[in-house]
Amino acid sequence: MSLSHAELWLNMLEQVVEKGEITAPRGMITRELMFYQGSVRDPMTFPLVAIGRDFKDVIGILEGLSLVGEFSVPELFTDKVKKFADFMDGGIMWGSYGSRTHGQIGDVISLLEKDPDSRQAIMTFYDAKRDLNREKKDIPCTVSAQFLLREGILHLGISMRSNDLWLGTPYDLMQFSILQATVAQALGVRVGEYHHRVGSLHLYDRDIEKAQNVAWDSSLAMTFPLWGEDDIAAIQSRARLLALGKLEPKTDFESWAKSVLEE
Repeated sequence: MSLSHAELWLNMLEQVVEKGEITAPRGMITRELMFYQGSVRDPMTFPLVAIGRDFKDVIGILEGLSLVGEFSVPELFTDKVKKFADFMDGGIMWGSYGSRTHGQIGDVISLLEKDPDSRQAIMTFYDAKRDLNREKKDIPCTVSAQFLLREGILHLGISMRSNDLWLGTPYDLMQFSILQATVAQALGVRVGEYHHRVGSLHLYDRDIEKAQNVAWDSSLAMTFPLWGEDDIAAIQSRARLLALGKLEPKTDFESWAKSVLEE
């Protein structure tokens, strides 16, 4: 088990480069590990920092805020990173997690408050009725998120059908850590382990050489709790206001996120 997200990511890169099998979905050559599983002991270690890879932290922040706030404003993404327009159909991001999971966070929290040992605290992202064999530019890569509350510690397991290790994984680790810490804060419990499971963990051929030259740097760590309020409805309101640039920060995380969004 890795201590930090950066260590997990670098371990993923090494394994895919050394052990990945060649596949070519849609004719694009990739190196792939099937049914990968990795874990992090301290999921508050975000954003990722690595030598040889410049991360756009604004992506992970916007994804995390949209997920926690359960909303979708595509222009927030395209204004910061023009490439996001390539994943839109008629101005809509069909796979937006914020709209996909609307209402589920509150239900997860309510369930765990009633039954802390529940095995049913699951959020779903992928919907076969909308996604299977459909021609869309943005099919959710994440299938589900399961929360397990054990001895006052909240653990999270993410299941993904596909993960682009170079472009997507670092921001997925960030946004799901924000989700995990948010649910933990609303429940008044500690943040536990993070588990990342992927059907196809892959690197595109164009990124192999770059991946071979990445090295570990220092691990950052966010301070818990993330938010200036503990009630989930208030947290979600703060996430939306923060994304829109209308929040007066109360915590280190809120201040940091605001500074990144303003860059």
